[in-house]
Amino acid sequence: TYGCTDPSAYNYDPSATMDDGSCMYDSYGCTDPLADNYDPSATVDDGSCYFSFYGCTDPSADNYDPIAQIDDGSCTYGLGPDTDGDGYPDSIDPDPNNSLVPDPYSLAKYQALTYGTLKVFPNPNSGAFMIQFNNRKAGEMFLQLYDVTGKLIHQFSTRIDAGQYENRIALPEGSYDGLYYLTIMINDQRFNERVTVIRP
Repeated sequence: TYGCTDPSAYNYDPSATMDDGSCMYDSYGCTDPLADNYDPSATVDDGSCYFSFYGCTDPSADNYDPIAQIDDGSCTYGLGPDTDGDGYPDSIDPDPNNSLVPDPYSLAKYQALTYGTLKVFPNPNSGAFMIQFNNRKAGEMFLQLYDVTGKLIHQFSTRIDAGQYENRIALPEGSYDGLYYLTIMINDQRFNERVTVIRP
């Protein structure tokens, strides 16, 4: 009887009397496709997986993220520095003399009020989701979706009117479960959002 006759192989066949060269052995490594060091040939996870944090790594940018390790191209500029450290860039600081109590979330609040917020739903999702945001004025919208390796997965552009915009986005065939980064640009607005895909 032909088969794998090596007891250390995971497909060992105790009934085989002649080895046919089919023995297969465990290969240790990172088996998570979202990890930086994913090994597609690994059959057993050895706990070595590691992940990078993406974001804006430029300390001079308006949206600098101190925990980001890899720059994802999301840095925004134009509101200027915040020399008094109150959370408002100098160009829009309503309290340049710091007579009010500093609020570390002031910039985020200002941007949400000025530009609106991006809604992604459902999130997590199974590969299709809706985007919704308020657009201050008509213009060309650019949408890009990246996977965790920085590979561009999906993009499109279209002209949209002022007001509420809503659209359904579906990941292309062959996309895997995990984390994706969504960037939308229109006029002087920029939205960034993380999108999680988990299929049943």
